[in-house]
Amino acid sequence: MPYDMNELLRMSPAELDALFAKSPPGPIPNGEAKGLAIPFPGGASAPGIAKIASRLWQGKTFDAEHKTLRNRITPFGVKAIVAEVREGPSLMDGKPCIVLDYSETSIVAKDVRDELRLIAPDTYLGRVYWDGKLTGYFALQLRDMRLERSRNRYRAVVAILVGVPLLIAIMLAMRFLPDRPVTYASIEDHFKYGSTGGERNAGFPLWAWKALPVVFADKLPKNGGVGYEAFGLVYENDEHGRRRELPVGMMQRRNLGIDRVFVNCGVCHATTVREAPDKPSKVYVGLGGRALHCRRPRPRHREGIGWPTQSARPVSGLSGRHRAHARAAAHAARSFPPAAPRDVGAGTGRHLELGESGIELYHSRSSGRGAPRRDRFPVDLEPAQAQTSRRRHTDDAALDGQQHRGQ
Repeated sequence: MPYDMNELLRMSPAELDALFAKSPPGPIPNGEAKGLAIPFPGGASAPGIAKIASRLWQGKTFDAEHKTLRNRITPFGVKAIVAEVREGPSLMDGKPCIVLDYSETSIVAKDVRDELRLIAPDTYLGRVYWDGKLTGYFALQLRDMRLERSRNRYRAVVAILVGVPLLIAIMLAMRFLPDRPVTYASIEDHFKYGSTGGERNAGFPLWAWKALPVVFADKLPKNGGVGYEAFGLVYENDEHGRRRELPVGMMQRRNLGIDRVFVNCGVCHATTVREAPDKPSKVYVGLGGRALHCRRPRPRHREGIGWPTQSARPVSGLSGRHRAHARAAAHAARSFPPAAPRDVGAGTGRHLELGESGIELYHSRSSGRGAPRRDRFPVDLEPAQAQTSRRRHTDDAALDGQQHRGQ
């Protein structure tokens, strides 16, 4: 009796074995045969799995004259994986069947042995053995596959033309669209390294920031510090005892596919203290930077890349609790050549603008009616040489102590 190929998917393994046992071996097939994989016979998932498998394995092409076959794989029907075809006893019941032997013709399928018997005109039921153990079933139906093969190739080409650009677009979106800062569970670590958002517009690429003190090592201050430690930045070890990649006061964010770094409040409000001369230094936050002085000129650091050798003097006209923020922001603003005015941040309600005329601090507050009032405080920049005579009468440590007591 004829069998519908899909009807075989609904049969249980016992029913397939019974059908195979009562069927004759039939003649050795010749020509193209459409394949149907039956990995889980009788299961609810069998039709779906068979449909997916048909995209990868389309069937077999027999050469009865030379007693060989080639499997047709991939959506393009590539002929590969050769097997010898002969008549022989079945491993199931010892009766005659058609044996497909891969042991002498294939490296990847040398442990595979298939057995075929004719269950209907031009329709064969097969049993798959791996290393002598039954692993699955399949069916073959001799038919002209030219039209179906052309249809499968067309579908494969369309899938590639649509799928590859879509995959590239998804990968690019995953790479460049995320805007993720590095986060920290500890509130103290967040103060020292947490993001305030400045990396988006003013951040340096991490690789460039790490390369600067190496490329311009001869321009660093000769004070014994290594890399950015020469400018007073403080490094500490992580919980595993390894030196952190970034010093205290530097934040990091992945933006537009680039890891960017910039300074946060911790660059000025963290310092190291020793409990005893023989004890290691410990980082304390909230204190003023012991070795970092924002208003000191750094001509050696800037001449390597053409930055102006200028430094800001203390901000006048502000209360003590705002000075440190303004000084830190002014120092950060001087890291960029003067251009169009930009907001470099100085705290809630306050911001610095950098223009052709210099740096100015604005303090916005509501006047009760109309537009908010903006108080302007100039932050003068003067050459380092002009500060020399004034600094003769000013002790930096005493000045820092007065400012922190004012806070």
